[in-house]
Amino acid sequence: MPQQGYGRLADPGRTQEGAVGLARQRFLTVGAVAVLLVASVGVYLNSLGNPFLFDDLPLIRDNPDLHQHWRPWQIIFTRTYRTRPVFGLSLGINYGVGGLDVRGYHVVNIAVHFLAALTLFGVVRRTLRLERLRERFAGAADWLVLATALIWTVHPLQTQSVTYIVQRCESLMGLFYLLTLYAVIRGTGSRHSIPWYALAVIACALGMGTKQVMVTAPFVVLLCDRTLIAGSLREVLRRRWGLYVGLAATWGMLAPTFYGAGHLDWIARELLIGRLGFTQNPIPTPWEYARSQFGVLTHYLWLTVWPSGLCLDYAWPVATTVRQVLPPAILVVALMALTIWGVARRRAAGLAGASAFAILAPTSSVMPIQDLALEHRMYLPLAAVTAIVVAGGFLAGRRLLRYLVASDDHRNTVGVVLSLVLVATVAGILGHRTVRRNADYASDLTLWSHIVAKCPENARAHYTVGNALARRGRMVEAIPHYREALCLKPNYADAHNNLGNALMGLGRWDEAAGEYREAVRVNPSHYDAYNNLGAILAMQGKKDEAAACFREALRLKPDFGEALSNLARLAAQSTREAFLRRQDPF
Repeated sequence: MPQQGYGRLADPGRTQEGAVGLARQRFLTVGAVAVLLVASVGVYLNSLGNPFLFDDLPLIRDNPDLHQHWRPWQIIFTRTYRTRPVFGLSLGINYGVGGLDVRGYHVVNIAVHFLAALTLFGVVRRTLRLERLRERFAGAADWLVLATALIWTVHPLQTQSVTYIVQRCESLMGLFYLLTLYAVIRGTGSRHSIPWYALAVIACALGMGTKQVMVTAPFVVLLCDRTLIAGSLREVLRRRWGLYVGLAATWGMLAPTFYGAGHLDWIARELLIGRLGFTQNPIPTPWEYARSQFGVLTHYLWLTVWPSGLCLDYAWPVATTVRQVLPPAILVVALMALTIWGVARRRAAGLAGASAFAILAPTSSVMPIQDLALEHRMYLPLAAVTAIVVAGGFLAGRRLLRYLVASDDHRNTVGVVLSLVLVATVAGILGHRTVRRNADYASDLTLWSHIVAKCPENARAHYTVGNALARRGRMVEAIPHYREALCLKPNYADAHNNLGNALMGLGRWDEAAGEYREAVRVNPSHYDAYNNLGAILAMQGKKDEAAACFREALRLKPDFGEALSNLARLAAQSTREAFLRRQDPF
């Protein structure tokens, strides 16, 4: 039997107009699916041809763990993906079906986003049909749900989780997170709750295997149950203790993360530094990270309202002054206080706010991560913020119309028309900005030039723009970006090395040699710089010094084929010259 009392769902089939209500719901559901499908495909269609960028390169295009296993399920045991096996499996299936055809990866990302939007639609609709909220939003719940899901779907803040391929781990985790919530809400109002609870546990486990942020899901489900369904924590545990034991058991999926902490360091070191040439910044201390997150959270909130100035790589600085910390801290603490008050009073807005803070907690609290701000972290929290804004706007508008329009019939008509116009306008504006944002990912040069324009003090962005220009043979244009990166970060060994490459391409050998020497001074383990310096010295006839550089590069990286080839070529040249001297001693 369905659960009785506090959080029981409405059962339209038992009402006098049940048949009509069910038919209307089916019609609205089909319409919502169509609207969300058109919206998802429409705003992301121009991203299908966007190439692999940034982390896509080491994790997909150049990753032997992905290429050497023709059975996709083998990927989950590899060093790269064992802490996120479900994410790795999705990439493995992509590679198995279409190889490195980038369009297939984008299609899957769009499909995941569409399914997440549908699941969000189901979660919000089921929530508004609970007894505690049903009467308050009577007659408008279905339209509010569609408005929430539509705005969330087309919001440009989602582009980093959809257009940027490797951030599929965020959107896929978001899908499983929402599915867990949906299954629990369905189970509490179903005559056959066990299958729904089993689905919730499975979805939660898959989310844990996709991204570690899913660790908060059991807490959010418990809070939702206590606030809107059961009414108290004691009642939650009395009715559904088995469900929460199952959800807690899914934390076991995170064991490889803690067991393989060194593995995560390996990814950062070998993939980002070894293959992409990015030099890591020092990871901030917990206190530095925590005090900086007030500004980051304020920025996230601003982007939900005014998504202008989106940026893939903010290089967000650590907050060091009272002015940088105090104003955003006051705002964030005030919002937290309102959230706690709302949760204590069992308000839906308090639950939404608490969900947003909980989802952000692993990445926006005291646990330091190298990148202080990344937009994809708002993928799920944006749903909570959107729901609060849409519901709050509806309640405020309804109250305003009561003063402005006397007739109930006219008030309803005006309300429907204004709501449709407002939602369509907002969704259209946001969707247009999403389409424009997708164009920023059209190439590495376009993307990183955009980042330089938004964050001119980002050394990594200048360095990467220089790389993109150098790959296109535009050495003269690349050099100023390398020099700017070095002005911002003088000990940037990779920038010294690649500046040397650009100078060598222009025939400025002495300057290039100076940059290579500076690179190995800053980073004595930079085998590329040793090899490049050896090449310059060999061309200048300094064979002994060149040979020493090649040997040092091979000592640092024994399988460095280019250095081995250069050393062999130098030895062969020396042998040939010695032979010619013997033939012609004069």
